[in-house]
Amino acid sequence: MIAYPKPTSQDVVWYKRDDGSWRILSDDTNVLITISDDSMQTQLEIFHVQRADYTEYMVNVSNKLGSTVEVFTLKAQSKPEIPKELQVSKTGQTELTIKWTPGFNGGESQTFTVRYKALGDGSWIVIPINIPHYIWTIDSLISGTTYQIQMMALNKIGKSDWTHEINVTTLLDTGNSGSSTSALGGIVGGIFGVLVAISVFVLILKYRLNGLNTTKQCLANSNSKYEDLVEGQGNSDAPTTDGIYETCRIDSSNARHANQYETLAEFDSREYSTISAYSYQQENTTSTKMSASGQTYEPTKDSEYVNLQLFTH
Repeated sequence: MIAYPKPTSQDVVWYKRDDGSWRILSDDTNVLITISDDSMQTQLEIFHVQRADYTEYMVNVSNKLGSTVEVFTLKAQSKPEIPKELQVSKTGQTELTIKWTPGFNGGESQTFTVRYKALGDGSWIVIPINIPHYIWTIDSLISGTTYQIQMMALNKIGKSDWTHEINVTTLLDTGNSGSSTSALGGIVGGIFGVLVAISVFVLILKYRLNGLNTTKQCLANSNSKYEDLVEGQGNSDAPTTDGIYETCRIDSSNARHANQYETLAEFDSREYSTISAYSYQQENTTSTKMSASGQTYEPTKDSEYVNLQLFTH
């Protein structure tokens, strides 16, 4: 120190930074503070250096006119300690997140190196890490595989030993099988839906062909005698007359029971006759008088004639 007037021993004070604050040092079993006879020199001696001693120190010198300070940083000349509490904090299908607690850095800034390999493999994959925080994610892994993981710390003096290895297994990837199952279910459901739609269409088409459009024809020839038609109980000759009947199409929505005949219209300004409808099952019925061209015919009592034949398509 260069000062005038000279400082006294009480004017020289040493401090140590502990947990972010300054603490005054005094002589004890581990620390010795000395001042030269001319009060121009001072010395701080630490006997057994511990990890907590690698920190900052400050000396404050004053006299009647003022004061001044000087700060020193104590750095260790050693390699860092082994990282502590290495563990896996998160496990995924293709990634693992690890975290750890750093050991003493030896007085120098330190970095970390991680290595891993699949259980049973002979080669390690090494990942150098240079980050201020103590967490890291290892990715591009294989699902359902067990890995061994280790790490160490480094500084400019040297490197620590490797930590004890930890084993962890990535989660099994079930997404592909689920997608395949979903896809298969969708295909089966789609085929079933198409089959149901086709079946319904066929049924509707068949119903329409057989039921919706029923065509019945009235068989007649122009300027000719009418043919004998179906008799309820037997066959016999029936009187005929001239006439022309049209071909009739009967929609099933308006059609009546299949065992009934329709009332037809006769053309050429002739009188209309009504054919009473009878069931095929009815017996001993009387014949119906039919009128055409102004002539009336009475069939026999035992037989029933109808001048109409219906064909169903």
